[in-house]
Amino acid sequence: MYLSQSPLLWLTVTLLVYATTDALSLVTHRHPLANPVLHSIWIIGAFLLLTGTSYAAYFGGAQFVHFLLGRATLRKPQGGGGGDPADAGGPRGGLSVTAGVAMGISESLHADPSLTAVAGVFAGIAMSLNALVTSLLVPLAVTLLVR
Repeated sequence: MYLSQSPLLWLTVTLLVYATTDALSLVTHRHPLANPVLHSIWIIGAFLLLTGTSYAAYFGGAQFVHFLLGRATLRKPQGGGGGDPADAGGPRGGLSVTAGVAMGISESLHADPSLTAVAGVFAGIAMSLNALVTSLLVPLAVTLLVR
């Protein structure tokens, strides 16, 4: 019982699951459907459900990873204009944060950090799929238009 309450257990589970899913991603030559972050989330989520562990108990151990991910990057919006970090969160803004920072911001706003992480992963997958489809359709369209 002590081990299941130990923060070391959840840190170890997080790192082992990520290392395993990252290795599988590497074997598939980083295929988009083998995204290690996506698979780590559902595997750890299933593990928490199966063991009846609350997210709060899990996060108590995994917060070290959360801390390591907690860097933000601010950049100027493209196309000129403004660019000061105070307006970076607006619709034209160039605010880019890691999952850890997004979860921290979400938590400070009394929102659900896990929902923020899932939404961020899904947004990343939708953008990756868009890039994949575009890279396949544009050459096809150019080929058809040139004929």
